[in-house]
This record gives sequence, structure tokens and C-alpha cells, in this order.
Amino acid sequence: MKRKENRNVPKKMFQAWQKSEEASRNPKSQGVAVIKTLVKETRKAKKNTPEDLREQALELLEQAATEHHHPNALVQLGNLRLQQAGKQQEEDVDAAEALVTQAADMFRLAGQGGSRAGWYNLGNLYWTGYPVDDDDDVLDAMEDDGNDDDLPPPTDLIFKPDLHEAMEAFMNAIDLGDTDAMYLVGVHRMTSGGRENIHSGLNMVQKAADEMHAGALYYLALLNLNGEPNIGLEPCSLETFVELLDKAVQAGSTDALFTRGHSFFHGSEGYPEDPKRALEDFIVAAENGHADSAVSAGAILHGGIGGAPQDQKRAFDLYQLAGELGSKEGWQNVVACYATGEGVAQSTQMAEYIKETMLK
Repeated sequence: MKRKENRNVPKKMFQAWQKSEEASRNPKSQGVAVIKTLVKETRKAKKNTPEDLREQALELLEQAATEHHHPNALVQLGNLRLQQAGKQQEEDVDAAEALVTQAADMFRLAGQGGSRAGWYNLGNLYWTGYPVDDDDDVLDAMEDDGNDDDLPPPTDLIFKPDLHEAMEAFMNAIDLGDTDAMYLVGVHRMTSGGRENIHSGLNMVQKAADEMHAGALYYLALLNLNGEPNIGLEPCSLETFVELLDKAVQAGSTDALFTRGHSFFHGSEGYPEDPKRALEDFIVAAENGHADSAVSAGAILHGGIGGAPQDQKRAFDLYQLAGELGSKEGWQNVVACYATGEGVAQSTQMAEYIKETMLK
């Protein structure tokens, strides 16, 4: 594993930040009463159908959010509005836009009521726009110079990204102790360039790491491994890197597990060569949603590499899991397995179908 390859890892973290949602710390008393009512009514309605219960729950959630401004209810209802917008956007763009605007208003109101999740979700919505644009060029432009005025025109966006609004919301979340916001803003500042930005960003990432934020710990492990000449940070020893990476693994970082797995597999970056430990790390990371780890674990089991017992059936399952998690390489391996009959009954028809539907 080459050190220079690790420099690209932080870019991939932004998608992970986008997924983060945390519960509010400061619910209002009236809203709490409504939530308690929701629980009581749900228990009383055992004979009702699941759809009836769902309708009752939604009514009470609406009441808690709109009448009592319960911060947690506002966040949940805002998330629900975004889900509804996703279903509406192809049929009625205006309706979808109205739902997204409602979600933004709910997140803001929740934040004003003391919910760090409300501020974070609002920041995330302004950061990505809606629907989420997966074009890395958009994020790269925002990261490079902090100016969203020169962004390429978004395609089919009904809620335009706004970096300044996003940063304001994230800073409000940070004031309430939100470590995801600390991490995101910290890395954004570090990638914006300039000694002052790098220093302030590093301080923010370090603060998140001090609170055992898994992504921040992983970021710091890579930063110390590579060094940062702009602030005079020399590359650390491999012993220190091992200590930092292990700490990120303990905090729950699947990216750290993946990196450690590769280090064990190759016997690099301060870790002894141990394919068995590598496989263990890959499997744990895969089971927690890391697509590349699923591919790596599948490859080891498929070929019985490094003394691992050959298990092509499990390898196929891992390849399919990787594909379902968004890995093109995972689907390519699934196609190969169907074509050759390794780990699954041979079916050229199924191989061709997956190739046409998932790899186009």
C-alpha cells in the first residue's frame, strides 16, 4: 500500500458525512407529552391494522412537530418530507420542491429549538442540494475554493446547494456539540488551502476526534502517516500510525478497518503480514456496509488466498453484497461467478441479465 494513495481517502468521506443523523438533545415539554400519547395510543390500538397504526403515528408526529415544535419530531418529519419529495419529483416537480422547502424549514425550526440534528440536516441539505448530486465535480469545486458561484449548472436539482448557508447551519450544529459537523467543516477548511485554514480545520477535526468521532480519528491517522508540509507536520512513525489507526477501528470506522485489512494482507504500514487478520477485518467492515471490503473478502475466499479456506459460495454472497452496496466491481464478480458456475449455479442468462441491468 503506497502512502500517496491514502491522500484521496478524505474526499470519499463527504458521502459518509451526508448520511449522518443524530437525535436532538433539547425536546420541548409539550412535544414530549405528545410523543408519550403516541406510545399510549399505539399500545391501545393492537387490533388495528399496520396501516391504521401508521396513520395514527403520522398524525401524532405532525401534531408534535407543527403544533408543539418538538425538535425531534421536526427532524423526523423533515426527513419524511424529503422521502415524500423523492417519490413526487418525477410526477410533480412543484410539489416535490414544496416538500423540500418544508423540510428545510422544519430542520431550521428544530435547530432553533436546540436540536443539533436539525442544524446538521439543514446544513447537509444546503451542502448537497436536492436530489443529492453525486457528481464529484460539484463537491470538488466547493472544496477547492469555497466559492459556489462558479459551480457547474446542477442537473434537475429542485433545491440548489448553497455553501454559505450550509456552513452557517453546520457552525450552529457545532455550537451545540455536533461532532459530525466539526469533522465536515474541519476537513473542508483543511482542503480549502492556506495555512490559517489548515490550522483551524485541524483543530476542529482534532476536537471531533477527542470525542471519539470515528471518521475524524481515521482522517488524523492518514494525515499523520502522510504529513502536512503546509503546517510543518512531518510523517509519523509507523508505530504511531498503527496506534492511531487501531483507535479509529475501535471507534467504529469501516474505512479504518478496510485500510488495516490491506495493511495486514500486504504486511505493510507497520502491520505484520497476516491474511487471516486481513480477512477478519474485511468481513467485519463488509457486514457494516463497506463495499470495497466485501469485494476484498470475497476475493480472498474465492481463491483461498493466503491460507484462507476456499469458499466460493460465501465469496459469491460477498460479491453480491458489494454490488448491492454500490460496487461496480462487486457486480462484475457476480457476473463472472454466474458465467463460470463458481459459488452459484451456472447461468449465462442470469450473467447477461445482471450485466445489462447493473453494469450499463
